[in-house]
Amino acid sequence: MSRVTERDLHWVVKRLNEVTGNSVLSHTVVDGKYVVNVGHYHIDHAYGQVKLVQYCTDGAGTRDVTSRGSKPEIYREIHRYMDGYIQAQRDAARRKPRLVWIDGQGNEHDLEQIPDVDTQILETLKKRLKGE
Repeated sequence: MSRVTERDLHWVVKRLNEVTGNSVLSHTVVDGKYVVNVGHYHIDHAYGQVKLVQYCTDGAGTRDVTSRGSKPEIYREIHRYMDGYIQAQRDAARRKPRLVWIDGQGNEHDLEQIPDVDTQILETLKKRLKGE
């Protein structure tokens, strides 16, 4: 792999913020004051190494997403993290929620397979699951 520069790290973090739906800007101005964009990912530098962190509070508290490492190591970790996030989103979109009824003995019954279930009730349950 060729040399990983500061610009490369910032580009991949910008892409991560876009993929996850977070702001690409670390702060915004509200009523003349800088406010942290909670959820924003950025690179932290210390001791000649870097790590990926994420703002988790509006008071600028952060959580470590990766441990400290060299630029190439963290660059690869960010790509793996982003790939995992994208795959999880795809998997979630593919999964269809099941409507089940659990009887008194703990047995699951698929509501769509029970012939005498009122279709209007079934449609109402489906809409509620979708958040409509």
